[in-house]
Amino acid sequence: MRTSIEIPDGLFREAKARAAMEGRSLKDVILRGLRLALQGEIVPPSAVARFPLIANNDAHRGIDPEIIAAAEESLLNQEAAGHGRTARR
Repeated sequence: MRTSIEIPDGLFREAKARAAMEGRSLKDVILRGLRLALQGEIVPPSAVARFPLIANNDAHRGIDPEIIAAAEESLLNQEAAGHGRTARR
C-alpha cells in the first residue's frame, strides 16, 4: 500500500543518514522503526534511567586508552540507536 506522510526535516535527515550508514533504503529504515513501535520495543526517553558517572582513576589502569574510548563510543551508539538517533556528530 502506498501512502504519504509529512516527516519533520530534522527527523528525515536523521533517517536518511541512518539508512546510508547501514547501507539500507530509507523505506527499510522507516518500516523497521514502524514495526518496532508497533511491537512496543521502543522505550520512551522518559523511561530510561540516568545514572551519574563517577570518575575512578584506578579503574582503567593498564588498559589501552583507545580501547576504553572505543568501548565508550560503542555504548553511546547502542544507547542512541535505541532512541533512533546517533550519539555523536
